[in-house]
Amino acid sequence: MLCLEYKSPVPNEPPKPPIFVPPPVPAQLAAVLGAPIANIYANGFQLGFTNADTQLVLLLTGRPVAVVNFSYTLAKSISEKLGKLVEEWEKKTGHTLQTTESIDRAFAAKPEGSK
Repeated sequence: MLCLEYKSPVPNEPPKPPIFVPPPVPAQLAAVLGAPIANIYANGFQLGFTNADTQLVLLLTGRPVAVVNFSYTLAKSISEKLGKLVEEWEKKTGHTLQTTESIDRAFAAKPEGSK
């Protein structure tokens, strides 16, 4: 059984009782129940790579807010799972999601009749 203890960033805050999580528990749930973790919103990204790993730079209105480094194996695994997640969403909703690139092209195109 996993025991999660909360450590407050506030000095002299009374301790909270530990949370006992019975196995198996998805990692996401264990993280939510445990100590505070970063919750980051991004509306853009950039990718980078070296001979050893990949980098995902998360952007908010064009400014970097976080950098996540992945091994190539994890990058491929995430790519495949995200692809399946999007496919499932599109199948269930009957809508095709647009990419940021397709939206950029649409807004960059000149309206008909304009010079």
